[in-house]
Amino acid sequence: NPSGTFIQKLVCKPHSHVAKDMVAECIADKHRPYGLHRLGITSHVFIDTWGHQGFAGIQHKVNEVTEITDLNGEAEETWRERISEYFLNVVQDDIPSLGHGQALSHPDQPHQQWSYINGLGEKVVRDNPSDFLIAA
Repeated sequence: NPSGTFIQKLVCKPHSHVAKDMVAECIADKHRPYGLHRLGITSHVFIDTWGHQGFAGIQHKVNEVTEITDLNGEAEETWRERISEYFLNVVQDDIPSLGHGQALSHPDQPHQQWSYINGLGEKVVRDNPSDFLIAA
């Protein structure tokens, strides 16, 4: 049982007890007719614990994301990122602080090295290539 406050228990952590228990249950049911389908879903969810780390599956300020930059401290520069940032700024108040919604697809992009300030005022530095390699 994870320690900490209620929200700290809900924040996604790589290779967490909950994730490992989920994998163990999947393996225990491997002979069921849906075993391979469940294995695929379980594998995806387990690997996502690295990409989604630091976010929670409830609406909470821990999920708020501001000041997304690359690891050189530069704001995003590509046209796609500028457009995403523009729309993020326009609708920031309309995007709920649920999961990694305000971080857009950054947690899911294997090539991203980035940082942001979360709703608790903490700077979070993410190195997706390293995280994804560990997850694999």
